[in-house]
Amino acid sequence: GAAAELEEACAARVIERIEAAIAQGEAAGLQSELAAPRELLEGLRHEARLAEARAVLEAAVQARALDQLVAAIREGEACGLHEEEVMSVAKHALKLEEQRA
Repeated sequence: GAAAELEEACAARVIERIEAAIAQGEAAGLQSELAAPRELLEGLRHEARLAEARAVLEAAVQARALDQLVAAIREGEACGLHEEEVMSVAKHALKLEEQRA
């Protein structure tokens, strides 16, 4: 049933599967059982956003494109990416590109 699917989806930690299981649970009338899966879903979405921000920052540093660096640094800061090494490399690259521009 819906509760079992919620449990399996959460164990798998796949965003799309958890979203589908939550929808199935809502349709089945589950309420309190949805709190933990929703929290997990938000956490996984945040982790995915951080991973994407990290990848975009790394690509922008390699591309050495001023506009990409600015956008990537803003996104990294907006989603709470605090990995000093990644952010400082990107900011250093930005400074170098600004000096060259």
